[in-house]
Amino acid sequence: MRVGFEVRETVAMFRRILDGFAEWVRPEPAPPQVAPPEPSVEFSHPKNAELFTLLKRWWFESSTRSEGEYLRVHPDLIERFRNLAATSNVRQGAVYLRAVTANQSGLIFAWATGMNGIFLRLPRQLQQAAIQEGGRFDPTYGQEWIEFNAWGRSENSSEWERVLKRWIQIAYQDSLNLKADS
Repeated sequence: MRVGFEVRETVAMFRRILDGFAEWVRPEPAPPQVAPPEPSVEFSHPKNAELFTLLKRWWFESSTRSEGEYLRVHPDLIERFRNLAATSNVRQGAVYLRAVTANQSGLIFAWATGMNGIFLRLPRQLQQAAIQEGGRFDPTYGQEWIEFNAWGRSENSSEWERVLKRWIQIAYQDSLNLKADS
């Protein structure tokens, strides 16, 4: 009968060892995700509401994943994006971890995400021309937005930069004409 007792002791000892090991390898719980500041305070134009809804949903979906942090905007893209719209007449900031550029009245006319996505708010009558020059329409982002690859297509980089700067300037100029209720 002594054998049964030794087995129980051995099993109990292994359980204590495993419990100790489990404590050692158990990951720390992730800190609760703190919501970013409400963007409508800094960028108060009412036409931003649809974009805020989209970006907030993306932020919430990515912040509840357990695989870890997700890169919202690559640092190289932020630098390129900021340099493309470098003018004293714009406001640059971040909304739900995406880089944005707005006019002085707070209307966002450009935003960036991921490793290469630059999105421009363009009126329908200009969207086809933007697509012909390398833009891409995807209704996922809303009807007003055309996506451009920050790093270009097959053209040389200086030509593509001129194309991007021109379309960003067009988006900026158009944003000045948009009324809050239109």
